[in-house]
Amino acid sequence: MNEIIQIKYDIQICIDDKDLGFEVKEIDLNREFELEEERLQTEKDKLEEEKFIEEWTGAWKKRIEKDNMECFIYTVNKSSIKYERNQYQLPEEFIRIIPESGIMQHFYKDEKTHEAKITKFNLHHNPDSSDWQIDYKIEEIKSEKKTILGYECYKMNIEQKRTNVKNDWEIVEIFELFVTDKINLPARLVIHLWEPVTELCALEIKRINIHNPNSFYVQRAIEIKNEVDTEKLELPKEYANLLI
Repeated sequence: MNEIIQIKYDIQICIDDKDLGFEVKEIDLNREFELEEERLQTEKDKLEEEKFIEEWTGAWKKRIEKDNMECFIYTVNKSSIKYERNQYQLPEEFIRIIPESGIMQHFYKDEKTHEAKITKFNLHHNPDSSDWQIDYKIEEIKSEKKTILGYECYKMNIEQKRTNVKNDWEIVEIFELFVTDKINLPARLVIHLWEPVTELCALEIKRINIHNPNSFYVQRAIEIKNEVDTEKLELPKEYANLLI
């Protein structure tokens, strides 16, 4: 029997439904990630570095036992989303997402020179997207409903098939979602869909790679709070000139 490794992540999402950012809602999510031991063995055989794989596996197992799991916070209004994380932070970093374009702007201070810098990343399109063909199948199952923290949600399945036209290989992922239109945080930004195929917010997400069906993660909303400080939406002044 394969050993299943399970890692839980605490996620926080802050939602602002108003133009000026006064009514902010904070959503805590719990993410579970399961990884097949058989897949680890495949990686081990491929790399032929037993020590590396043992260390890699051990690191994930340690994360299961940690009290301070990785945390993400999304603070959202109609024009921008601030994204925060409690691990792997750079000095004075500020990360925000432009919902319409899916562009992530990462502002930070260089650790050596303390110079303000910015990098940009498109959450939807791969830099080499011309090498890929992307196909979607979307199924809305409105008869299958679930109430999550007071929000009535229905099921939506999204199949994302990416085919590399140069190398003739494909990646197929299935997203099983429970979605609501009452919260202004598009699931496409949270799960990084390659194309902006939905504007609905998912309070429950199960992501499956059909090539490794026993490896998946489940992410669920566990708490929604109101009256979150909206000042966190403001871009620090030292980064303003980077947008000119």
